[in-house]
Amino acid sequence: MPNFEVPPQETPQNPENTLESACQRVNARLRAELHEKYGEDWDYHNPEHSEGVAEWALRFLEKSQIATDEDRLLAETAGLGHDAFQDFKWKPNIRGIGWKRIRETVVIEEKSAVHGLDLLEEEGANLESNGRKKFQDAVLATIPEWDLNLKTIIQPRLGRYSPDIAWAVAAADIGSAGYDTEKFLRDGDQVFCEDNMLPALKTLSDAQAEKLYAEVLGWSAMQVDFAKGQKAYWQRDLVPYFVYDQMTEFKASIQAAEERLAHRKALKDVSKSAKENLQILLDDMGFTRYGTPEGTR
Repeated sequence: MPNFEVPPQETPQNPENTLESACQRVNARLRAELHEKYGEDWDYHNPEHSEGVAEWALRFLEKSQIATDEDRLLAETAGLGHDAFQDFKWKPNIRGIGWKRIRETVVIEEKSAVHGLDLLEEEGANLESNGRKKFQDAVLATIPEWDLNLKTIIQPRLGRYSPDIAWAVAAADIGSAGYDTEKFLRDGDQVFCEDNMLPALKTLSDAQAEKLYAEVLGWSAMQVDFAKGQKAYWQRDLVPYFVYDQMTEFKASIQAAEERLAHRKALKDVSKSAKENLQILLDDMGFTRYGTPEGTR
């Protein structure tokens, strides 16, 4: 009799165990966590920031010729989860007025990377070691550092041999001056509002109010240099083309920052007191964090 071989039967893949479905479940969990922990009291590092990083990371990767479907899935999850933790301490302002929120960078990103990988494993992502490393690289690439020469934030973990997913998430995190002028202006004010806490203005002396006024106005002046530094940072030769080509807003961001600075300088009314002028300037920034660190999280 003929010997017929029975072809091997393929095991149907459970749609719940695909990487895409696992990432979707992790993303839902991350969104819920972000809204629970950072829905209030966070002007900048809030759920909207993380959502924006995820969105722009995907936009950047659309232009990459070597990014895989896995890269795109992990980039969205890394963008959502890159700031899953916000460890910080309030410390007295070195200038002597109010308090500064000091974020524990490196700790934040390292904990966030581990947390993201744990969630992916819990949801059955089954990543190979290369996939785990790319996800980790993407989150750790967002570790910030201040560059004195460029007068802007850089990301020292980002380098020539970083994977495309890391470049995409990192650029989405700090590169708004290059890709969205309105967002860049908003980011600048939100970072100041988040990281500063001031005593009630009525408790300040006129001299303190004038000193604080100069500091607040100086923040807006710094945003001009910040945008110029970002332009120099993202237009380096080692920046991948798919990031470089989409960073088209620097000229507009620099001009907008200069115009906003001129607008805020013009707000000063010599007929008003130092405290009144300070209040007008803070209101223009949307600042509302008055009080003391006691009882804050």
